[in-house]
Amino acid sequence: MLSVLSDRKSNVDYFVSLILILLVNVNSVYAKANFGVEKELNFASIDYCPFTCDPDKENGKEGIMIEVLRLSLEPIGYRVKFDIMPYSRAIAEVKLNNYDGIAVVIKSHAPSFIYPELPTLRPRVGLYIKKERNLSYSSTDSLKNSLMVVVQDYKYDNANFDAYIARNKGNKARILSLTGNNTVERALKSILFQRADVYLENQLSVAYYATGLEIKNKIQLIHSIPSDINDYSAFSPTIIEAKYLSIQLSSTIKELYETGKMNAIFKKYGVVSSLQE
Repeated sequence: MLSVLSDRKSNVDYFVSLILILLVNVNSVYAKANFGVEKELNFASIDYCPFTCDPDKENGKEGIMIEVLRLSLEPIGYRVKFDIMPYSRAIAEVKLNNYDGIAVVIKSHAPSFIYPELPTLRPRVGLYIKKERNLSYSSTDSLKNSLMVVVQDYKYDNANFDAYIARNKGNKARILSLTGNNTVERALKSILFQRADVYLENQLSVAYYATGLEIKNKIQLIHSIPSDINDYSAFSPTIIEAKYLSIQLSSTIKELYETGKMNAIFKKYGVVSSLQE
């Protein structure tokens, strides 16, 4: 009996010691952050202005999501770095533990990541055409004679459109799937030069690129699509401080919107916030 009790006590002592070690390690991470010992956080990102941008191509602009990450994490001792790559690869790289997080992602696309309570952005999705085209939208069936531009592997969180894209995947008469970087500019040019008929995209990105390309008067929004899309920055579940960082980021996002400071960030990119609407 004494032997059993002794074994149980040893097991309890072991787990208590393990928990204490973990707590010390976690507290050490936080302490380093708070006392200015800089730690690097590497994010996988995409060329998708105004969300996340390639600063070499956008006059130094890094994107709204990156700016919010810097405002949140750099004051507590983290140095934010990011690499541009296609969206599908960005998700895969974080899953492979090659990056600490992803700068912009939809939660349903990578549910295993650690997310802040609040999204950074809640953009609306729109269906766009060249202005003089005589096209209208009533349902996805009305698109069957049109070539629609989409981003490969991207889900728009609208059941009708996601089903239509999946159903017509590989049908080159109905779906033009773009991969790689700079998809928004390429897609807009494809409808302008009539290589495609319609373009499905979030309205923030279209507004940003249409302004930069000086084509706002050459394209037309024919349908605003109900969608549950929320754009988050997220962290790899393999980094020990992921939950702490997600709480910190959520607190920053809440403060930026409540104080109106987010409006100044949006103004830099020539777009309007949809989170407060």
